[in-house]
Amino acid sequence: MSAFATEKGSFLFVARSLQEISDTLKARCAMARDEKDVSSLRLVRTTLTKRGFDTTRADVRVSHGVCYIKGLVSPMKGVSFSDIRIEMEQVRQILRQKQGIRDVMVDCTYPGNS
Repeated sequence: MSAFATEKGSFLFVARSLQEISDTLKARCAMARDEKDVSSLRLVRTTLTKRGFDTTRADVRVSHGVCYIKGLVSPMKGVSFSDIRIEMEQVRQILRQKQGIRDVMVDCTYPGNS
């Protein structure tokens, strides 16, 4: 054991210091998130939901104005698409016209595809 760990006061100092470092890092990470990206992400999720897409197993993100949709995207229960790929392309075009979104990258898998 190190010398500072054997004394109770020093141990509490180290624990407090680690907590302060952790709190500082959390605050910096929260500030690093751009408010425009947060509002754009909300817009993207709303648009996908209104169009009948279930994205619970997909990763949807917006970073520096670029929207990323990855993972498994399926129709919501009770919604049927003639071709889900065409519908996703239409959503992509709609999203690209929205303010705050510069580009949309779609890398999805769809149900029934291997």
